[in-house]
Amino acid sequence: MNKNGALELIWIAFGILIAIGLLIFVVLPNLDYLSSIFNYGSEETEIYKANPIPIPAEEAKNIEPHLDKIKGNNKNLIISLIAKVSKGNKNFISDCASVGLMSITPEVAVLNNLKIFETSKQSELKNCDNKELNLEYSNNLREEIKDKEEQEIIEIDQRFNTDLNIKEGSEHINLLIERYKNKQFALAAYYYSSSRFESTCKNNFKVCKHNDKEMADFIDTILSYEAHLNQESANRVPNPEEEIKIRNELKTLSNNRISFNHPNACQATQTTGCTSLEGLPQLAIDFLVKLTEDCDCDIVITGGTEGGHQTHGPGKSIVDLRKTSELKNYVLSNSATSEQISSGRRYRVGSNSYVEEEDHWHVIFRELNT
Repeated sequence: MNKNGALELIWIAFGILIAIGLLIFVVLPNLDYLSSIFNYGSEETEIYKANPIPIPAEEAKNIEPHLDKIKGNNKNLIISLIAKVSKGNKNFISDCASVGLMSITPEVAVLNNLKIFETSKQSELKNCDNKELNLEYSNNLREEIKDKEEQEIIEIDQRFNTDLNIKEGSEHINLLIERYKNKQFALAAYYYSSSRFESTCKNNFKVCKHNDKEMADFIDTILSYEAHLNQESANRVPNPEEEIKIRNELKTLSNNRISFNHPNACQATQTTGCTSLEGLPQLAIDFLVKLTEDCDCDIVITGGTEGGHQTHGPGKSIVDLRKTSELKNYVLSNSATSEQISSGRRYRVGSNSYVEEEDHWHVIFRELNT
């Protein structure tokens, strides 16, 4: 063999050794990660499509006032995330010091220039590594906001500001989805923190998920909620003729005392910037007309049967009405009982329920004998 042939064999052998090294040190340790990316469509979509879970009614009701603030392509995922982490409680505080609707960690809040309670402790709270310290912080914060008004609470910690919480939380989960190209990975990083996920879970994700049942439930529940919301949106087929009929009936029977905050009904997957009445039961139509007579006031319907409300929908006698002083006076003057619930104060007027929420009345009409 000549000198050139020997050199060629050496280079080939060297190349084989490099390939083996890459296989051992790069590909194999990341096999689970690479597999998850390549199986993204089937693993993350089909499984959850086959097992969709509706968001529980109480959580869905709590989230309703905030739906218009949730934007973007991952809206249903964000709604599902809120339902799982905080159950729609804007003053939620976890034992790991995460706060608000989207359970924003101190680390994420500080990175986004939000003022948090006891900022100086932020580094000690990272990743919830010291559970005792995090729990102490959470209990102190719970005590600090106790019996305080909303604006006072926000001044203590900006994560209680629902607009900022949803904005920063949505941006964070969207960035994680963009980074990992995999919703399960993104949710695991949201659950653990990116740094902890990268160091302890990413390269052996299936094993990690199998061993951490709480994290697995977190991911599976959220993606099953999202699948259900996606199916609801996809299955809805608008009926413009029925929409026009119900709108005209409400206006005519009330002598134009009933109006709508949006002139147009929602399209198939639209849930904001529109109001639909299609599928509103006759019971609700009759009660709405009677309400204008009983309170001697005009009413504006701000939420009907469109998607995104969870508790609303075709066949349900549930609407949202704009808050006015006349309507409030009527409810308070005619309410037999009232109670505080998570979404606001609920009043009972005859057989009907009126919940005073942030910017509207959530009204449930019922038969007189129920």
